Amino acid sequence: MRMRHRTTRTQRVGVRRAGGPLKTVLDKTLKLYDVSLKLFCSWCAANGTWPNNKEELDHAACQFLMHCWQEGETRAVVANLLSGIGNTEPSLKWHLSGTRRLYAAWVKRELGARCCPITWSMAEAIAGILIHWSWIEEGAMVLLLHHGLLRIMEGLNSRCGDYIFQLQLLKAHLSLPDTKTSKRHGRSESVSLHEAKVVKLLSMLCENRQPGDKVYSSSAATFRKRFGLALSALGMADLDIQVQSMRRGGATDFFKATNSMQEVAFRGRWANFQTAKLYTDGALQDRALMRLG
Repeated sequence: MRMRHRTTRTQRVGVRRAGGPLKTVLDKTLKLYDVSLKLFCSWCAANGTWPNNKEELDHAACQFLMHCWQEGETRAVVANLLSGIGNTEPSLKWHLSGTRRLYAAWVKRELGARCCPITWSMAEAIAGILIHWSWIEEGAMVLLLHHGLLRIMEGLNSRCGDYIFQLQLLKAHLSLPDTKTSKRHGRSESVSLHEAKVVKLLSMLCENRQPGDKVYSSSAATFRKRFGLALSALGMADLDIQVQSMRRGGATDFFKATNSMQEVAFRGRWANFQTAKLYTDGALQDRALMRLG
């Protein structure tokens, strides 16, 4: 039987001090919130509409949203304002219903620019040329991100100990202990890998490495640079292909194979079913335009 390791109060205080204060929002995100809040306050001051209660705050935020819409601001300004208000004073989050409805209408009206989704064969071509140039880790990451529907840093930050391989079945299991949604919901996530090329490449890279070693040993900037070089060599530089194209294309391919949006949302770990639907519906439209072009 495994005994529970007990710690003293002094030890816990030391560990917690070393780890810093508890945070629900990253510092860089708080800076974005602060920018939008300052813009909103400046707008209120310039228009003489400083809100004195919750109803006036919602009305002022609606007017500010319309100002942003007319002046060509990005949706992120309003999204960060709503999140910033809720983070500063959580009780106000539920008193901005009018602004949230307007923001939802904005989202439906203007989906925004998205990167081009790539097919599995395109991912294979990109990975193939990277491996040909002896950039095996980059090639493996391209295939992993597409097949596993992973966010970029989920793949690049994965460590050898996060993988459990079943080489006889050409399958693997990847644990994702530190992801966008796991931080939000306080639980770890995982994804199964059953594409032979992906499993073989990752198994080879993890061989003779320590469990704590990263599978991808270079930086994210290096990965993006080499990914761009591969696109240029393949004549794909004019397409709006970015590293995010693997996750988007992988989700689209998975939906076409299963015809189940629920399975796509589960594998891609989207908390909101509608988010996954927008993700794949837009990608299918983009692919249709690519074929017409």
